[in-house]
Amino acid sequence: MNYKTLLNVYLYIVILLFINVVQAVTLNVTPDRASIIEGESLNLSITATGSGQGHPDFTVLNKDFTILSQAQSTRMTIINGQTNSTREWQLVIIPKRNGNLTIPALHLGSTSSQPIKVEVLPEDKAGNIGKSSPIFLEVDTDTKTPYIQGQVIYTLRIFSKVPMQRASLREPRAENTILERLGDDRTYKAKRYGIHYSVIERRYAIFPQRSGLVTIEPPVFTVMIPEPKTKNLILRDPFFRIPFGDPFSRLSNPFTRPIQKRGHSIILDVKPQPPGTHTPWLPAKALEISEIWQPNELKLRLGEAVTRTITIKAQS
Repeated sequence: MNYKTLLNVYLYIVILLFINVVQAVTLNVTPDRASIIEGESLNLSITATGSGQGHPDFTVLNKDFTILSQAQSTRMTIINGQTNSTREWQLVIIPKRNGNLTIPALHLGSTSSQPIKVEVLPEDKAGNIGKSSPIFLEVDTDTKTPYIQGQVIYTLRIFSKVPMQRASLREPRAENTILERLGDDRTYKAKRYGIHYSVIERRYAIFPQRSGLVTIEPPVFTVMIPEPKTKNLILRDPFFRIPFGDPFSRLSNPFTRPIQKRGHSIILDVKPQPPGTHTPWLPAKALEISEIWQPNELKLRLGEAVTRTITIKAQS
């Protein structure tokens, strides 16, 4: 056998080995549950076995899911001289809506996973909201028919019956408005559905800058809470009790899971400036004007200074 023949045989063996390695690559996606309640998170485990480069394109999940976090690990084993590589990605995702959703096929090179169905139950169909969800939001306004540039008091209440950790809030938003936070948060206890809750209350002042229908998009609250199976253990353990006592603690705990809750949208019907009024104008429920002179007695002398202070108080 000459050199050229040996080279051809060698290349043929290498090609066969390469094909076998490529064919050995598999990609599996496993959710931790097939049915969840709206607002709950879902853990995805994506496993790739065999040789390969790169990572799956997770952007295909963005249509129906929000990716909260992801982590990657790699392990290699050698058995009888054969090397096996396993890469794993752990994703925490939250559905953007309820209904029967599909985790689409993920792709890694020429390998694809199988699509997976997930049922997302609406909170109101999963049972009483106070029983089905450990956390929920309430939002309201003092009026839904303000005048343009008039003040609207928007109140957000976060109800929780479990300890909270690493909380974050996406505040309400509305186009063509000015939004200002009012004061500090209030905390108190309240009873809903026969259950006692801890409440965090936050208030905003919203000033619509155009007339017509204005939609206030709801706030979104994301927080870590104890896993149901470990909640009682954690609450009894004084080591974990302190970080959970602070809803905005940055500490982490392995026995927690993220959930995401949102309020509902509110539509304002903003009335235009009434005919006969002038710009600028001050829409208010009550208006008080007072004045103070310094000095008090109005015996003015030529060349002496006098101070007149006019105070306008408006109740919007």
